[in-house]
Amino acid sequence: MSKNILIVDDEEGMCSFIKQCLEQAGFNADYVLNGKDAVSRYSKYDLIILDIRMPGMNGLEVLSKIKQKNSKLPVIIMSAFGDYQQAFELLNKGADDYLQKPFNIEDMLFRVAKTLEIYKLQKEIESYRVQARKSMASIVYKGSKMNRILEIVDKVAKEDVPVLITGESGTGKELIARAVHYNTYNPRKEKPFWIVNCSALPETLLDDELFGHIKGAFTGANTDKYGLFEVADGGTIFLDEIADASPSTQAKLLRVVENGEFRKLGETRVRNADVRIIVATNKTLSGEVAEGKFRQDLYQRLKVVEINIPPLRERIEDISELINFFLNVFNQEFKKNVKLIEEVVEELKKYSWPGNVRELKHTIQKLILLSDTTVVTLESLHKIFSDYGINSPEFISEKTNEAGHSSQDETFTELKTNFIKDFERTFFLDLVKKSNGNISKAAQSAKMNRRYLTEKLKEYGIEATKYKK
Repeated sequence: MSKNILIVDDEEGMCSFIKQCLEQAGFNADYVLNGKDAVSRYSKYDLIILDIRMPGMNGLEVLSKIKQKNSKLPVIIMSAFGDYQQAFELLNKGADDYLQKPFNIEDMLFRVAKTLEIYKLQKEIESYRVQARKSMASIVYKGSKMNRILEIVDKVAKEDVPVLITGESGTGKELIARAVHYNTYNPRKEKPFWIVNCSALPETLLDDELFGHIKGAFTGANTDKYGLFEVADGGTIFLDEIADASPSTQAKLLRVVENGEFRKLGETRVRNADVRIIVATNKTLSGEVAEGKFRQDLYQRLKVVEINIPPLRERIEDISELINFFLNVFNQEFKKNVKLIEEVVEELKKYSWPGNVRELKHTIQKLILLSDTTVVTLESLHKIFSDYGINSPEFISEKTNEAGHSSQDETFTELKTNFIKDFERTFFLDLVKKSNGNISKAAQSAKMNRRYLTEKLKEYGIEATKYKK
């Protein structure tokens, strides 16, 4: 495909000459005689050839305005003999190459071709980088908001600073933490990555998990225990739901963040931790600070870099991509080939998704599991959820109620409870079987906390040891 080039010079004879040379070489070329027209038309072109000296808006002003709007658009500047200082200034401001008038035609065409080739390679590299980010962190998106977040992740990964990840429940905070740790630019990427949910453990257990203890530190402490700040040496610890950590734990974390120092429970010796700390919360930490629930000094130390993940309702462009991804995942898992017609996808895009990506994932999972046909229509979408009386998106519940099915009906409530229990038991049983009774492996494959999985197995009377091979 021929490239489109815009020539900007107040001398029409020069513009006409350059245009003719470019067109003979196979390019499409236009010209304008002032900077104002160049700024209004630049977006239609693949390359700008820009003269420095022009009345009104000069080359420096034109370059600045164009680069503000599209920093990657290549610009070659032209200057007459003696304009070296100004040409040097424009090169520092982002111009890609320099032509001195009068110039050799072959040299000009070479510089144009070279600049366009570099621009093409840069776009290809950026495309590969985007795909690599998605693959690396298992993050599915299409819109610019998530792409911008992952650009920040690339920058943050290079520096050894704390990261605070905020966002509503279900937006994917853990995935972003993983994207930071396993990023190509992170020097710690080959080291351990540990996850701790601060809301899932009481204060004493959380402290023990993080810092460990020495023998005799408390009743039942018969041996020394390593804490994660020792085990994760050189790696990363991700503290989820950090707002739920107790004031005592917060004080100990502050010391680690500030000085890299900690003490095991029952020990007076100070140890050093070489660990990167990433934290996440679905609460507003500044509000928690104002209410006296979270330390101001710890908050200030943790928010060196804050990454806020927007809720799904604010990135509707990602929903179709996520639906296709989950369709593929669960069709493979349940050995089905269920598809959604376009109207169903549009209906799902209208919903506010208060549970964010997690809720969308579970909705698609239920649709595929319960569908008796290979194509889900709007009618079958509502029928699937109303027939089974299970948790469903709000818009489905509302339409079901209009048809005369009360969401408070006791029969439906009982069906829902029994179905969820049967579904969960089958899910956890299959998980243990596929992992040959290895609970740690099962928890890892399902991306869930090992303690939570153990509790669920106990709840449903599943003995993992029966399935060991």
